[in-house]
Amino acid sequence: MRSYSLPCYLTFLFVVLPVGSIPLNGSPGPTLLSWTHSGTPVHINPPEPGCNGPVLWLRACPTGKLAFSPDDATIATVQGFGSIGLYRASDGALLRTLTGHTSSVSSVAFSPDGRTVASGGWDKAIKLWNASDGALLRTLTGHNKEVNAVTFAPDGKTLASGGSDGTIKLWKASDGTLLRTISGHMEGVCSLAFSPDGRTIASGNGDKTIKLWNASKGTLLRTLTGHTEWVCSLAFSRDGRMLASASADKMVMLWRAGDGTPLHTLAGRIGSPGNHFYLSDSSVAFSPDGKAVAAETQNRSIKLWKASDGTLLRTIDAQTNDFDSVAFSRDGHVIASGSCDGAIKLWEVSDGKLLRTITGHALASPAGENAWWPVTFPRLSSPAFSLHAVAFSPQGQILASASDGGATQLWKASDGAPLRRLTGHVGPVYSVAFSPDGRTVATGGWDKTIKLWKVNDGTLLRTIIGNTTPVLHVVFSPDGQTLASPGGGVIKLWKVGDGTLLRTLIATRWGVGPVAFSQDGLTVAAGDGDFTIKLWNVGDGRLLHTLTGHTEWVDSLAFSPDEETLVSASADRSVKVWNVSDGTLRRTLTTANGPVALSPDGKTLAAADGNGGGIKLSSVSDGTLLNVLAGYPGWVTSLAFSPDGRTIASGGVDGLAVWLLPTGPQSSAAGTAASPE
Repeated sequence: MRSYSLPCYLTFLFVVLPVGSIPLNGSPGPTLLSWTHSGTPVHINPPEPGCNGPVLWLRACPTGKLAFSPDDATIATVQGFGSIGLYRASDGALLRTLTGHTSSVSSVAFSPDGRTVASGGWDKAIKLWNASDGALLRTLTGHNKEVNAVTFAPDGKTLASGGSDGTIKLWKASDGTLLRTISGHMEGVCSLAFSPDGRTIASGNGDKTIKLWNASKGTLLRTLTGHTEWVCSLAFSRDGRMLASASADKMVMLWRAGDGTPLHTLAGRIGSPGNHFYLSDSSVAFSPDGKAVAAETQNRSIKLWKASDGTLLRTIDAQTNDFDSVAFSRDGHVIASGSCDGAIKLWEVSDGKLLRTITGHALASPAGENAWWPVTFPRLSSPAFSLHAVAFSPQGQILASASDGGATQLWKASDGAPLRRLTGHVGPVYSVAFSPDGRTVATGGWDKTIKLWKVNDGTLLRTIIGNTTPVLHVVFSPDGQTLASPGGGVIKLWKVGDGTLLRTLIATRWGVGPVAFSQDGLTVAAGDGDFTIKLWNVGDGRLLHTLTGHTEWVDSLAFSPDEETLVSASADRSVKVWNVSDGTLRRTLTTANGPVALSPDGKTLAAADGNGGGIKLSSVSDGTLLNVLAGYPGWVTSLAFSPDGRTIASGGVDGLAVWLLPTGPQSSAAGTAASPE
C-alpha cells in the first residue's frame, strides 16, 4: 500500500453530506456517507495553503496519454472524463479544451501536419478535432466496445484505431470513411503503431502478443510472443528497423521489426505500482534519432536505454507517482511525462533537468465544479485507490472494502471508524466476501490467490492457491462450507475448512465473470464470456440451464431470497430478471451497466448506471423505477445492501460511499426492507 504525506491528499472521506438525489413518487432523498481508505478524516474547511482551490473530482488517472504536435509547440493530453487539453509547450498555458466524448478518453494523437487531433474513448467513438480552434470535425463510429488506441499513418491520410472488441479499423482521415477492419486478436487491442514507411501496423493486445500487419491489405505478417501480460504501448524506431513494446508485465522489449526476433529485454520494472485498472498501464517511446528508448519505472523515475544494446543511459528522478505516458519532442531534446498526480512534466534529455510542470488538467464535473457536492474540499494532490468490492457482514455491523492498494479495510458500519486492515495480497484486491456466520472474510486478488481471514483480529487463516488468473470474484455458499471463484474459463469450488479443491465447473475458454449461489446452496450461477449465464448443480457439477439474451459481458448476478429469481446486469446496459426453474426471461428492467444488488426481502433491485449516472432502485415485481441515488461522481464497481435493507454501500474509482435510505411511510420506494434485522 502506497502512503502519501501530501497535506491535500483526499482518499475516501468520512463525512455526512446531503446529496442531490432524484426522489421519485414523493420519496425523501437519501444521505451519503463516505470513508478514507486509510481511515483518515478530511475536514470540510477552506483549502489548505498551496491546495489551490476546490476539488474537481479526479478519476484514477486524469492525465492519461499525451502527444507533442509535429512542431513541438503544443502538447495534447487526455484530461479525464470526456475531454482533451491542448497546452502551449513553451510556458504550459492552456490553449483550449476539446470536449464531446461521453466517457473517459483513452488515447490522443496529432496528424503529421499538426492540423488535426484524433481521440478515442470508452464511448466507442473516435473524434477528429481542428487543432487550431478546437472545432469538432467528425465523429467516427464502428467499434462495438471501448476505443483504446488511435494513431495516424505517416502520410496523414489514414487513421488507425484499436478497440476492446479485438479489431483494428483503418479510416480515411479526410472524410471518415471506413477503409478496412482487421481482425485476429483474441482479446482487446490496447496499443497501435505505424512503421515509418506506413506499410506495417503493429498492434499490442490483451492476449499478450504483438501482431504485425500489412497496412494496405490487412494481412497478418507475423506474431511476436514474449510478454506475459497485455501489451499497452508500442513504438517503432525512426528507421523502422526496431520495435519497442511495454507491457503490464512491467517489462520493455526491443524487437527486430523485419523478422520479429527479440533483441533486448530492458532491465528495470516499468509502470506504476498497483495500477492494474487501466489498459494504458505503461508507456514506451523511441527518441527521434532511434538511439534511445524511454519508459517510466516503478520507483518514480524515467529510464533511458541505449537502443542498440539495452545499456542504461540515464535515470530521471521524476518524484511522481503513477505515470501513464512518456513522449519525446520531435527534436529529441525534451521528454514529456504524464502522471496521475494531475501534471505534465517536461524534462531535458541531456541532463534530466526538470524544465517545466504543466498543471490545471484535473477532471471537472460536466455540470460545474460544485455539481456533485454542495461543499468545498481541498484539491486532490494525488488520486485515490480504486475500490473494487464492498461487502457487509451478515449482522450488518462491519463493512469491508477491497482496493488497488493490496489491502482490505474493515470498517464499523455505524460510524465509519476503521477497525483493521488485512494485508498480504501482492497487487490489487478485487473481491471480498463474508462467511454466513460473519467470522471469516475471503479476499481474492491480482496475485491469483484467495485468502481467508479471521474477522475479529485480522489473522490470516489460510491462502488458497490454484487459480490460473486473477481472482475477480469470491462467494461463500449459504452454509459457509464452500467457496466459489471464477477465472480462466472455469469455476472452482473450494472446501473452506482446509482449502481443498472440491470441483471444477467448465464454462468456456472466454473466461467467467460474476458468480452467485442460490439461497439453498444447491445452484451456482455464473456469467460466461460468451455473454450467457450458466446455472450448475453444485452437488454433481451438472449444467442445468444456459440463459441467453445479453449481448455483452455479464457484470453482476444476484439470486432472490426465495430462489425463484435471478437478476443479471450486463455491459449491454440492460438488467434482466430470469426464472431460475426453467431459465426463461421474465423481464428486462431499467438500463444500467454496472453491478446489481437485491434487497434482503427480494423486492428492490439496486443497479449502478455508468460513470456518475447514479444508482437506480427498481421494483423487482414490475420494474417500476422507485428512486435514483445521485452524487457519486465516478464509476461504481460494487454494490451491497446491509442485512436490514436500510443502507447501500457502493465502491468504485472515486472511493467508498454508504447511502442511508429513507425510512417511514416511503421506505418501500427507497428499497428499505420491510422489517429490520
